[in-house]
Amino acid sequence: MKYSIALLTLTFALNASASCPFLAPSEIPSIPDGTSASADTMQSAMSQVQAYVETIEDLLACRGPMLSSAHYEELLDKAENAAAAFNEQLALYRQRSQQLDPGLTT
Repeated sequence: MKYSIALLTLTFALNASASCPFLAPSEIPSIPDGTSASADTMQSAMSQVQAYVETIEDLLACRGPMLSSAHYEELLDKAENAAAAFNEQLALYRQRSQQLDPGLTT
C-alpha cells in the first residue's frame, strides 16, 4: 500500500514538473464562417484551434493513463471535432478566395 501511494505521488509530481496541463480547455474556440471571414480572422481562428488541439494532445499524452476511457475518448473527440470544423470552414474560405482571384494559389 505504501508503495502504491508513493508511486502515485511520484507520478503526479513528474507530470506537474513536465508542464502537463491539469485540465482540458473549457471552451472550443469560435470557428468563423469561411464564406465571409477575412484572412486575419481565419489566421486567428487557426492559431486558437491549434492551441486548443495541442493542449488536449498534451493532456492526453501525460495524463491519458489516469483518465477513464470515456473521458479520454470525449477529449479526443473534442479535439478532432474542433479541427474538422475549422478545416471545413478553411476549405470554404479557400474556395471563396479562388473565386475572387482565380490566379491566387493557396
